[in-house]
Amino acid sequence: MPGSLKNIAIFINGYTRYLEMPNYGWHRHNTMEIIYIKSGAGKVNFQNSDTIEFKKNDLFIYWPNTVHAIEITRPCEEIVIKLNPIGLHTTGDEGHPHYISDLDDEFLLNELLRLSQKRSTHSPKTSEQIKNLRATALLFELLNIEPLIETKEEVSILTKLEQVKAFLENNFSKIFSVSEATDHLDISYEYLRHRFKEKYSISMKQYLMKVRIDHAKWLLSNSKTSLAEVATECGFDNERYFCTRFRKETGTTPGVYRKRTQGYGFI
Repeated sequence: MPGSLKNIAIFINGYTRYLEMPNYGWHRHNTMEIIYIKSGAGKVNFQNSDTIEFKKNDLFIYWPNTVHAIEITRPCEEIVIKLNPIGLHTTGDEGHPHYISDLDDEFLLNELLRLSQKRSTHSPKTSEQIKNLRATALLFELLNIEPLIETKEEVSILTKLEQVKAFLENNFSKIFSVSEATDHLDISYEYLRHRFKEKYSISMKQYLMKVRIDHAKWLLSNSKTSLAEVATECGFDNERYFCTRFRKETGTTPGVYRKRTQGYGFI
């Protein structure tokens, strides 16, 4: 095979299968599997205690030797594509499959259907090479789709991120350090700080400042509270620091902002 075609997956076979039993115990496959759920529902359990629930139109990519068990809640019809990924410049995690919720790309769905059909108008050798290329292209397209994996651990992290966000919103006037938002959670502050920015595209400190400035805007627009009182109510150490931060965040001073917005409500 030419050098430009060396690094491709080897297509093994494709077919449709039906899962009707309530349980399929722990097992593994020495091949890569692309599984598309045409109908039905259930969940997949993994040895690291993660669980992923699935439904119609979901898709899994299992790396070789992924140990898993399946529980069926509604009988399933699945499209199965088996590959040998050896030679590809890509790696996977056998403990965490690639999971796509609600695959709705018509082109990719048609490719899955074509690869699951055994009939071909090409010669056996040509057909084999074409399927290898198509399967490789399909695999990379699917891997480029951002996965949505909400394992038990991930759900727990997302819940804690929401708790931190709510804590900052409800206690912004009396927080000395953003680390206070994580003190009651059984998780590393540094890890949660990293995940917070990853999820909300803003650091915890920046979010706290945003909440304080937004509340200051509301007070300036809807009350005659003095600047010193606004500073205290919004959690700033003093009026001078509040005015400095307000101007940096909004491009104007609290006094000018009040004159512009008084009588017009919060902007």
